[in-house]
Amino acid sequence: TTDGKLFGCGRNNWGEQGSGTSGSNTNVTEFTQRLTNENIKDVFSSGQETWVVTTDGKLFGCGRNNYGQQGSGNTTNVTEFTQRLNNESVEKVYPSTTTFVITTDGKLFSCGRNDNHQQGTSDTSNVTEFTQCLVGETVKEMAFSYGATAIITVDGKLFMYGSNSGGNQGSGDTQDVQTITQRAEDLTVDTFVMDRGCSWFITDDGRLFGCGRNDSGQQGLGVDDQTINTFTEHDFGEPES
Repeated sequence: TTDGKLFGCGRNNWGEQGSGTSGSNTNVTEFTQRLTNENIKDVFSSGQETWVVTTDGKLFGCGRNNYGQQGSGNTTNVTEFTQRLNNESVEKVYPSTTTFVITTDGKLFSCGRNDNHQQGTSDTSNVTEFTQCLVGETVKEMAFSYGATAIITVDGKLFMYGSNSGGNQGSGDTQDVQTITQRAEDLTVDTFVMDRGCSWFITDDGRLFGCGRNDSGQQGLGVDDQTINTFTEHDFGEPES
């Protein structure tokens, strides 16, 4: 609500309503207030996990945890809203079977599923506790889709890792990228979009680059059934922004 109250209802298969152990797996059929002592700023949900950020930057989560995506140190579902990253002020949450969190001072933390190296840890072991990624960089935003991860820093650097079956890492091949790797090093990246094995970014001077799956011509390069595994600039004939 406008005064920071949080109400929820609906599906509760994995405790995503935060109703507690006694109410876990029982759907909530009436709007019910949660976290009554907190002032809520944002809610982030994947449909199976729920994350809440308060106006003073606290992070609370509940719901499915089969890959450790609740950052609890185990894989037991979390049925009550539980605070995480207690010593950090949180700005954004990207919830999924892998969970990413950006703090107000630009730190990036992640936990959860890692079968495609989407944690950037060089192995495929799931990460059950929030772990800081890309230490030393200030993160502005990120994108995550189908096991692939991309990060943009405040100074326009682009880092990528994870699934690459569609050539969406821009690495020149289709091998998964095991560790956090910088791409487009000679460009300043402003915005990044990733979906279903495709990646695109816009630079600070309005140029558009893309790579990845192209079986339906979705790269817009005049061909199909040809994977584009390096970032390719779109030439619209005249400068476009």
